Amino acid sequence: DWAKKVPFIAYFVDGQWKEERLSFVDTLYNLAISPNGGRIIYKTVEEKDGEEISHCFVVDKLPGAWSTPLEIKSLYNIHAGYFHLMKDGTLYFFARSPKSGIYYSGPDETLTFGSPQWLSDAVSLENSDSFAICMHPDSNKLIVTQYYSEKKFPERGEIGMYYNEKIGDDWKR
Repeated sequence: DWAKKVPFIAYFVDGQWKEERLSFVDTLYNLAISPNGGRIIYKTVEEKDGEEISHCFVVDKLPGAWSTPLEIKSLYNIHAGYFHLMKDGTLYFFARSPKSGIYYSGPDETLTFGSPQWLSDAVSLENSDSFAICMHPDSNKLIVTQYYSEKKFPERGEIGMYYNEKIGDDWKR
């Protein structure tokens, strides 16, 4: 079940991988961990009155434990996921609302995330799903997974992962 994955984390200690169950959530849809390993963001999905509601949470590493999950109100029910956390705290992610594609959000005063900002029409092609972004640390290059009808859009090429580069203010595929 895509929305009911059990989360684990693994640490490389003394030449061995040691895994442990993340106990701050029973099941989740997906998650990402910050480059320094000190923050995890994750998505859960619940059924309510026949509707799928999505929630996003952040937890921070404390000495010997993880913090209590804090819901990210700015990402409530926009179906955010496929997160990519940057070293500076910026979050890149896929969302379905207000339109389907790639967004970003910087940390706000609560150290969660502010209002989502649309990344670019060039990165999130119309009539497609662009998701699973991997952003370069300089925020000027990215790889994104794209899915669309190859019959309807033969000029786009095969569905798959695509490299984009920011040239001036514009993203080029």
